[in-house]
Amino acid sequence: MDAFFSQQIIRDSLTQVVLPVFFQRVEVAALAHRSFETAVEMNPQLGRDLHMLAISPTVIPIALCFHKNCSQEGKRILIRSISKSEALPAGRQIVALYQSQTMVERPTSCMNLSLEMVRQYERISTHTSGQRKERP
Repeated sequence: MDAFFSQQIIRDSLTQVVLPVFFQRVEVAALAHRSFETAVEMNPQLGRDLHMLAISPTVIPIALCFHKNCSQEGKRILIRSISKSEALPAGRQIVALYQSQTMVERPTSCMNLSLEMVRQYERISTHTSGQRKERP
């Protein structure tokens, strides 16, 4: 980000992120898609005047992995327990914490986009940190 933007400011409030763009005090803001939708719900004019430039791929917020020697019975019991956890208040809190709709079993391949995004970040970070070291 340092290579593309003059400065980065982290704000706590949604309005502190969106309104400066709306009033042209800043050129761009990065925020969660869900947050932008919330801002548009609160002020429909934002949706008419502001447009998303890019949307990152879906990120898997939590992954549960098993050791290769884990028993099939142990896996089955844990997966069944997790799938039933949303019926409990603590399970609903976990889903809300990760801003997800549900916890479901998926194949490993569903992580491909998330892993590629991490790899791109690592490549960019390595490249830009090398550039910074070369500067006088």
